[in-house]
Amino acid sequence: MEKKIVLTIFALVCLLTTTLVAQLELGVGEEGYYDRYEPWEISGTLILEWDLYPWHTVRFWDCNGFNITANNTLLDLNGHRAMFNQTVLGPGPTGIILEGKSRVTIRNGTIIGFQYGIWVKDSSEVNMAFNSVSASTRQGIGICNSKDVNMAFNSVSGSGYVGIGLDKSSFDVSILNNSVSGSGDVNIGIYDNSFDVSILNNTVTNSGREGIHLTYSNHNIVSGNKISENLQYGIWLYNSNNNTIDSNTLFNNKPGGIYMEMANQNIIYHNNFIDNEKHVTNVGSTNSWDVGYGTIKDAGYGGNYWDDYEGIDEYSGADKNVPGSDGMGDTPYVIDANNRDNYPLMDPWGSMLTELKVPWEKYNITCYIAVFSNSSIADLSFNRAEVEISFTTSNGTFCKVIVPKDALDGSFNVSIDDVTTACILNWDKTHHFINFAFNNQPHSVKITGEIAIRGDLNGDGKVNIHDLYIIAKNYGKEL
Repeated sequence: MEKKIVLTIFALVCLLTTTLVAQLELGVGEEGYYDRYEPWEISGTLILEWDLYPWHTVRFWDCNGFNITANNTLLDLNGHRAMFNQTVLGPGPTGIILEGKSRVTIRNGTIIGFQYGIWVKDSSEVNMAFNSVSASTRQGIGICNSKDVNMAFNSVSGSGYVGIGLDKSSFDVSILNNSVSGSGDVNIGIYDNSFDVSILNNTVTNSGREGIHLTYSNHNIVSGNKISENLQYGIWLYNSNNNTIDSNTLFNNKPGGIYMEMANQNIIYHNNFIDNEKHVTNVGSTNSWDVGYGTIKDAGYGGNYWDDYEGIDEYSGADKNVPGSDGMGDTPYVIDANNRDNYPLMDPWGSMLTELKVPWEKYNITCYIAVFSNSSIADLSFNRAEVEISFTTSNGTFCKVIVPKDALDGSFNVSIDDVTTACILNWDKTHHFINFAFNNQPHSVKITGEIAIRGDLNGDGKVNIHDLYIIAKNYGKEL
């Protein structure tokens, strides 16, 4: 699961181009409409530039909205809105339809009032970013039997049934940094043997039932989400096994934080359980609720924070028999006979994410270097000529650094205060994940690697004398 977290975090953002345009806030007095009575078919590239498309809203009357009919298509609504209007009552059609296509990007649009806001079926290599989908009568964003789909920085609200939903064995899906709220049933739903899904750093609130729901879905990651005020459970697992649930905050969910039925061999750690009516409900399930004592694996140690834990912290060590506190309770947090957190945290888990954009002009993309740490991170920088990432810490005990292979590749050396330190390195097809620990005081950290693409060393899209200068400058060095 550690290797999968990488994709999790930034596979989508590395694929999006740098020309993303922020959505416009439109006042009522500025409204302008373009009415259509048949779907708008899209192939190739459509960017709704304001000088060519001066109206603010496309109203689709009794028909589907945008229909993507070809591979390698970009639909950039560029701040425009697509709205469903009808002359007769009945379920509305779909705002954006994508079926049986690949290499498609949908971005910068507002989709209002359709039955399905965005529908993706039998497709692959699909990116959706900076869209706002609201008031869908059934589902905001639906993914069916598709793979390699990435959703980031979208807002989905007020869906009649499900906000973001995956089914029919969809896999390799990243749901990153979205806001999903107010769905009538489930905000984010993973169904029907979908797997290798990463649900990361989303805000998930105010659903009619569950915030995040997994049914018959294994080997997924739910990490870093804020899950609050859902009318039933924050997270629901039914017949779903071998999932990783970590670093989430589950707050004020009623009747509970997590519900698990016939869900086994899941690992749940570094979550904050606060003000839920009941933190955990288990039915026929046995799972792990901590990652052991003092291990660097999985970015730290211990279990979860429980606001109703009544234990004390006077001893340390794996057996809790050495005088002195260590931030973990001296007695386990008991959930039931088969489930307990052996090392409950005394304070809420507060991992922080620091990001650094790395432009890569040759491919017109922006990569992100990310640092997860319980320390404050400052002065994060990337020097391509020196093949080095550097930053400083002021406190804390661990870092997890996620490096796109488009930025650095090859072997890595991690030094803390100019002294090489041990690290755990994992990777997938797009990222490296570097884990290391340090003591709780200020440090200077440097990570060196190798240039990702040979020849074009400075990333300007050319192999020329400037690249030769970098080679000459570094001649003889072990990089």
